[in-house]
Amino acid sequence: MAKPNKVHQPVAPAPAATPTAPAGAMGHTIGLTAAKVNFTQGSARALYHAVLAAHAGQPAAAFCAAIIANPPCFTKKGTVEPPMPYLRWFIRNGYATLTGPQS
Repeated sequence: MAKPNKVHQPVAPAPAATPTAPAGAMGHTIGLTAAKVNFTQGSARALYHAVLAAHAGQPAAAFCAAIIANPPCFTKKGTVEPPMPYLRWFIRNGYATLTGPQS
C-alpha cells in the first residue's frame, strides 16, 4: 500500500528581530566625556563612536535608530550588531555618559 503524499505548505519566514534599546534607557540623554579616543581607524568601535558623537545630547533612542537605519559596519556574516552593547561599552569605559530623563 502506497503512502499518501504529504503536501507541505511553505512557511512564511519569521520577522527579523530589530535590535532596540531597553525601555529604561530610551529617555536618557547621551553625553560625551573628555576621555581621549584612541581607536584603530576604521574599527567597529571607531565607527560606532562617530555615530555616538553625532548623537551627543540626544536620547539613546536616537542613537539606536540611527544605527539600525544606517549601520556603520557589518559583521563577517553580513548582519548588523545591536547598538546597545556598544553604548554600554562606551559608558563602562568612560567615553560616554547617560543622563536621566528630566522631570
